[in-house]
Parts: sequence; C-alpha cells; structure tokens
Amino acid sequence: MAFCNKCGTQVQDGVQFCPSCGQVMGAAPPPPQQQYAPPPPPQQAPPPPPQQYAPPVVPQQAPPPQQQYQQPPQQQYQQPPQQGYPQQQYPQQQYQANPAQNDKTMSILSYIGFLVLIPILNGAYKTSPTVKFHANQGLVLFLVEVAYSIISGILGAVVRVRRTVTVWGIPTYTYGTPVWLTTILWLISLAFLALAIMGILNAVNARTKQLPVIGQITLLK
Repeated sequence: MAFCNKCGTQVQDGVQFCPSCGQVMGAAPPPPQQQYAPPPPPQQAPPPPPQQYAPPVVPQQAPPPQQQYQQPPQQQYQQPPQQGYPQQQYPQQQYQANPAQNDKTMSILSYIGFLVLIPILNGAYKTSPTVKFHANQGLVLFLVEVAYSIISGILGAVVRVRRTVTVWGIPTYTYGTPVWLTTILWLISLAFLALAIMGILNAVNARTKQLPVIGQITLLK
C-alpha cells in the first residue's frame, strides 16, 4: 500500500493516479505552499503624558512708600493800607417811631364812629394830652350819634301820617313818616357829619379846638 505524496490518501499498489487529488503516484511531492503573513505593524511610541499648564510666576515687587500729604501753611491775608482820606465811620441810628405821627393817627381815629374805642382801649389818651382831647370829643360825638339813632327810630315808628297812593287808578291808603320829620332828621345827620369833619381837620393840623355844642362836655378825665 502506498500513500499519496500530495494529500496523503492511501492508494493501492499499481495505481498511477491518486483517486482523491489526481496526483501522479511516485512523483515528487509539491513544495509546501507558504502562507503569506502580513508584516507586523510598526510599534509607535506612546504619546507623552499631557503637561498641566502652570501660569508664569510674576516676581512680587514691594509697594512704593506712601508719601504723607502736608498741607501748606495758610497765609494770613493782610488788607493793603488804603490811600487817601480815612473813611469815617458813622454810628448806626436805630429807627424810632415818631410819637407825633402816632398821636395824630389816634386823634383822627377818634372822629370815625366806633373807632374812637381804639385810642381809649390801648391807653393812648393817657400818654398824650392831644390824643386825650380828641378822644374825649370823639367819644361824646359817638354817644350823641347813637342816642340820635335811637330817638329817630322811635319818632319814625310813632309819628305817622296817612297817605293816599293811587295804584292803577285805585286810591290806596298807607301810613308813613311825615315829610317835615324826615327833613329834620336828615339835617341833623348832616350836622353830625360836619362836626366829624371839623374834628378830623383839627386833628390833622394838631389843633385842640373845641367843637360847637358838644365840645364843652368832658367824659375822659
């Protein structure tokens, strides 16, 4: 028994070809086929380890010495001497109210109705004889006017006459103050006004002149 040189199959004697691979029996075996093996890859060197970034070291400099600020000495300002004539200093005069003007104002108020109470209540008539004179006359005149108003009101209510008034052709009877009484009361009112004007003129001119009729009456002592 023989074996095939190519595939190694057992072949009987006298057989020229191998029944398995067809190789001629007795021939030299073919050279073994070399299997191709790729060359090994070149080994690369491992990468270097990553380096950590470190900031550069800055050398520290010593701080400059602080300079203390010194305030310059203050220079006293000296006013230059004035040339020419020396300036005169006048004494300051305090304002004082004029007593004569105040007395004149109080005297005028004495003849304006109930305003006569101003020089009486504030005591101005006690310090000035002129104000006392006019306040006395103004007070008498004011009281006489009040009495006249009361009396005229009573007379107007008591003394009445019947009058005939025609309205739309129809005679109507009314009662009213007589004309003669109204005229007398009106003239007396004008007399009071004239006395007040005379008193104001005397006060403006700083005169102590008595008024007619009522000038001799004295109430303020």
